[in-house]
Amino acid sequence: MAALSEDSPMRLRQLSLANNRCRLGDGGTALLVGKPLVSQLEVLDLRENEVGPEGLEAIMASPAASGLREIDLRSGFGAPTTATPIALDGLLGAGHMGQLAIVRLTGEVPWPTLTAIWAAPYFH
Repeated sequence: MAALSEDSPMRLRQLSLANNRCRLGDGGTALLVGKPLVSQLEVLDLRENEVGPEGLEAIMASPAASGLREIDLRSGFGAPTTATPIALDGLLGAGHMGQLAIVRLTGEVPWPTLTAIWAAPYFH
C-alpha cells in the first residue's frame, strides 16, 4: 500500500469491493470513507456490501469522498433498500459531492419520492 500513499505519483482511481463477501455494512463503509486514500478515487463500487442509509450518510459527510464521480451501492434481491428519500436527497444535494454523476442504488422508490427528487435543483 505504500505505493498508493498520498505522496505517491500513482493514483488509485477505482476501487471495487463488490461481491467479495466482506459485507462492509454501514460501519465498514464509514471506516473506509474516512481513509485518505478515498480522496484519490473517482469510482467506488460497494455492491453487495449491505450499505444502508447510515453508510450513505457517512459517504456524504466524508471530505475524502468529494472527488467521487460514481458510487455503486446496489444490493441483492430482497436486500433492504438504500434508496430512502432522505438518503437520496442528502447524497444528491451534498455540496461537496459536486463531481458525482452516477449513483446506483437498490430498492423501490415510491412515486412521490421520485417526483420530489426529479424536481430538486440538482437535476436542473
